[in-house]
Amino acid sequence: MKAKTNNQLLFLLFSAAVGGVFSVIIWAFLKVMQLGITLLWEIVPQSVPIPSALYTIALCLLGGLAIGLLHRFFGDFPEELNRVMSKVKREKRYPYHNIPIVLVMAVLPLIFGGSIGPEAGLTGVVVGLCYWAGDRFRYAGKNLRELTNIGVSAALSVIFRAPLFGFMMPIEQSGSEEDAPFPKSKKLVTYFVAILAGVGVFELLSSFFGGGLSMPRFEKFAATSQDCFFAVILAAAGVLLGLLFFAFERFSELIVRPLVRFPILKGILGGLALSACGILLPMTMFSGEEQTARLTDTYGSYAAGVLIVTAVVKMFITNFCIKTGWKGGHFFPAIFSGVCLGYGLSLLLPITPVFSVCVVTSASMGMMMKKPVCAALLLMLCFPAQSIVWLLAAAFAGSLIPVPPFLKSKENTSGALSEAE
Repeated sequence: MKAKTNNQLLFLLFSAAVGGVFSVIIWAFLKVMQLGITLLWEIVPQSVPIPSALYTIALCLLGGLAIGLLHRFFGDFPEELNRVMSKVKREKRYPYHNIPIVLVMAVLPLIFGGSIGPEAGLTGVVVGLCYWAGDRFRYAGKNLRELTNIGVSAALSVIFRAPLFGFMMPIEQSGSEEDAPFPKSKKLVTYFVAILAGVGVFELLSSFFGGGLSMPRFEKFAATSQDCFFAVILAAAGVLLGLLFFAFERFSELIVRPLVRFPILKGILGGLALSACGILLPMTMFSGEEQTARLTDTYGSYAAGVLIVTAVVKMFITNFCIKTGWKGGHFFPAIFSGVCLGYGLSLLLPITPVFSVCVVTSASMGMMMKKPVCAALLLMLCFPAQSIVWLLAAAFAGSLIPVPPFLKSKENTSGALSEAE
């Protein structure tokens, strides 16, 4: 009995160490990303006397060339969360020998302005490091499957600063409790110890040295009778945005398919499309978290049509970037698209702006993820507490809408958001 207690305590301490170590890696990655963006998009343009549009085209094409060369010589990395977890479940292994190059391939598209999030590359690195530790430390190897889920939970919690989402997402991805080394109640404690350690270390580093990503906190709102009347329309708009996500994914896949054996051309094509979108609609570049924060104060200065078109184009360029080798996650861009559309509709309809954003974004994320609880938990930290009912209701409504078969990706690369494929 005493030995069992000691083992469980040791695993708790080990889990806390895992959460702390991974948070340091994630913080360093995001810090490098932010420094790179600042250098290329703020400092260099001030010293280079060329028009901003020409600079955007040149930089995106250079980024596409670099990304294409990396894919040509090192392979199709980084992999999305769904693909990573599926490989772990199927093969009981995940390669870690290429972690340094995966980190480079994950950060380059972000630095060059790609409309993607950082979570895809980072989760693959975290899983790879878990298997690296399992091969070198006996205790880690004995609890490898559980350690992997704990690592991914801590990583997602840190990246999105959403501990409950980080806890739920890997469990829903793995879909099973049978591999857990401890009873469910003790598993909960283990996960939260790792998550709290990771979030704590990350917040400490961010407070002293800056860095990290964060979504804005929307103001409180009281839903009016008019808001409730238009809720169905807003949810339908969110679902339509989610369907556009899958449509653009399929469309991008068809466009890029002839170039599958030419990764350099693919990367350059992605850079060209990104630069065109960025020149016409600057908010469509980058992952979207800073643009989302900016919109909370400035949405009223935009025409409703501009915001709605930006939401749609953001969905397109995110998928097109990923299909052309600018690999990354969908979460931050998808949230930004929902926020854009929500604010755009609030300028056309007599509704509370934050309510519109809440319902549209929740419905679109629920539709894309097919995991309504995870969608609500991801968005919960952005919205006031009284919005939880609307978050859950809209996310559940969105999750009930199936993806038409003709829109399903044949490459199964949007799995970070959905299991619809």
